Amino acid sequence: MAYSGDALETVVSRNRPTRPPARICLDENREESLKFLKLLRFRQERYRDANHKGWIQRRPGRMPYIRGYLDFSKIEYVSTAAALVMASYYERARILRGETPPTIDLHLWNETVFNTLLEVGFFEIVGITKRPPELVRISAGARTTMQFVSGQGPSELRAVCEGISELVVDTFGSEMPELMYLRSAISEAITNVQHHAYPADHDFRFRHVDRWWATASTDKDNGSLKIVFYDQGASIPITYPRMSLGREVLSFLDKIVSRGVGSEFRDDAAYIEAAMTYGNSKTGSPERGEGLPQMKASIDHFGRGRLRIYSRSGVCTYEPNQAISRSAYAGTVGGTLIEWTIFGLGEQA
Repeated sequence: MAYSGDALETVVSRNRPTRPPARICLDENREESLKFLKLLRFRQERYRDANHKGWIQRRPGRMPYIRGYLDFSKIEYVSTAAALVMASYYERARILRGETPPTIDLHLWNETVFNTLLEVGFFEIVGITKRPPELVRISAGARTTMQFVSGQGPSELRAVCEGISELVVDTFGSEMPELMYLRSAISEAITNVQHHAYPADHDFRFRHVDRWWATASTDKDNGSLKIVFYDQGASIPITYPRMSLGREVLSFLDKIVSRGVGSEFRDDAAYIEAAMTYGNSKTGSPERGEGLPQMKASIDHFGRGRLRIYSRSGVCTYEPNQAISRSAYAGTVGGTLIEWTIFGLGEQA
């Protein structure tokens, strides 16, 4: 059974469905999850060509058919971060092609997976449900999730900041003195993406839509705020070295970047660490480019939390009062993914 928008119909698949990994989570199952996300990007790009008239093909007197599909009913768990990345790919397809792939056998999907995708706003993108004009927050027990916002400009940026502020205040019951600090860090991070994530001279493998995506959730039981932010841009390892970097940053990079043969992707995490530690901005303004360092500093301020950034083939993780850990991974997240989690907000309210 296929949902194409809000229309339900029976279709035939000409090929066996592709089975995704049971757990799509970059923390727990990174390699398999990245392979799945890459496949999702590739399928959506490939199927747009070669006399393509729609995801569902129709001929007079014959059963509608699809070429193949990813069997989401086999997924047992999807993290919020992975769900946001998946949602961004479907929105990209809708923007570039005017349609999204059909949703197959929705009645067989795992309830937990269904709820996670519902919380981030996936079903509004594929047209099964209508997206209201205001931001939606969905509560499940102590957890409340703000559906994703995607954007390019200042109006969407304001919507994210206001939505996260309202989420925090509604969860913890009062205006926190640290709230303006958190808003500033979020605003700076998104502004940096708007300035340089999609450089005109970069050769993108897949067509892009110059957008970013963000969602957030709170948990009243553990006093946490989790913000997930994603763009499909050129990535930090590409854009950061092109900026006007100060002596301190250049000295730092000189010590940790190998620049040897075959080191390009291995050193991706070094540029992420520099961006987390020193910040920077394409504009050259000292007031800009401080989003990632502010996020990092907030972890120390609250004493509990984690900042993890994936970009191209590198990942950096920071936890309170510890050195930033760097590593490389096979594959790419297709841009830059930021997971920022803070605990103890209820204690500060």
